[in-house]
Amino acid sequence: MRLAWVKAQRIPRHNRAAVVVVAVWGIVMLAMEFIARAFHINTTTCLLKRLTGLPCPACGGTRSFVCLLHGDILAAVAFNPLAAIICLLAAAALVVRMLLRRQVQVQLGPRERVAAMSIFVAAVLVNWAYLIQCGP
Repeated sequence: MRLAWVKAQRIPRHNRAAVVVVAVWGIVMLAMEFIARAFHINTTTCLLKRLTGLPCPACGGTRSFVCLLHGDILAAVAFNPLAAIICLLAAAALVVRMLLRRQVQVQLGPRERVAAMSIFVAAVLVNWAYLIQCGP
């Protein structure tokens, strides 16, 4: 594994399609929240949870993100630990990029890629087991 500090633009370039998808998702989530509050209903957008009653590995991710925006790290971790960690790492990377005009570049060999992917899959499965056990 090789880590390198490389020069980067202060503000990263964005894929327009990804920005549109995130914007539409945000609008839909806001609309669902307003409807849920207006009619006093509890809604879930997770198809797996609707069909099986079990949360998916990403359930609680939005609530975790909102808790982070409010500064409540413990609540964010309680809703979805993996989502909270990923959001915090992404925020730290963005701050470093904007302040220092640098980004960390990770170069992995073929075996290291397999090991990294295995660790990530294990983290997702452990996170999912936590969500099933504790329920977001």
